Amino acid sequence: MDLKKAISEIRSQLSWDIKEEEKGDFFSIDSNPISKVHSISWPSKDSQFGEPTDIEVLHELVHALFVEKIHPLFSDSHFKRGTPEHWAQAVGCACYFATDWFVDHRIFELVPEEKKEEIRMKFEFLCESIKEKPPSGDLFSFISTGLLIAQAIKYLGMRIQTSGKLKEVVDAFLSTDPSDPTIERLEQIVNKIIKVYSPLCVRLVKEGEFEVWEIVRKE
Repeated sequence: MDLKKAISEIRSQLSWDIKEEEKGDFFSIDSNPISKVHSISWPSKDSQFGEPTDIEVLHELVHALFVEKIHPLFSDSHFKRGTPEHWAQAVGCACYFATDWFVDHRIFELVPEEKKEEIRMKFEFLCESIKEKPPSGDLFSFISTGLLIAQAIKYLGMRIQTSGKLKEVVDAFLSTDPSDPTIERLEQIVNKIIKVYSPLCVRLVKEGEFEVWEIVRKE
């Protein structure tokens, strides 16, 4: 299956209404579980970033499908009301990249060669970037690097030596089977990642009609 067919395949599986508009600089899909609408925003013609690639479109569509079929937390991280902002920031990156572990595997199942090429290009870019400038150490870069290394090991068969906390993040991804995404597995991997750098953890709680993340400090 090529990328265009994969996009059509995933889009055909969406049952919620779809609204599309052209605005802003970036391609995005907002999936609203209350209205059951997927709002697709395409970049405007004067966007400095241009059109998204087919694999970027597929990535966002799989997120949307997982929201419908599995759980809304496979797209956006919704936290319990009253959650301290600094707590939400501390665990938000883990939630973000944990969902990508499952989404990217689904893409690999659909278009394995294209996904492997994307991982290879990103890994080469990462290596070149590290040569020119050491990693900044921010949480987003730290976890995204762990995800990319885990994917390079899993899908490209690379032998990559890591150590310290980065190795713990890589192991958190690799110890979680991405082939059967569930909200329980998502909660497990999020907490594995958070454990590397924080005493916090998340758990599912009911708030109104939906489940959200509650952040708690481990005793």
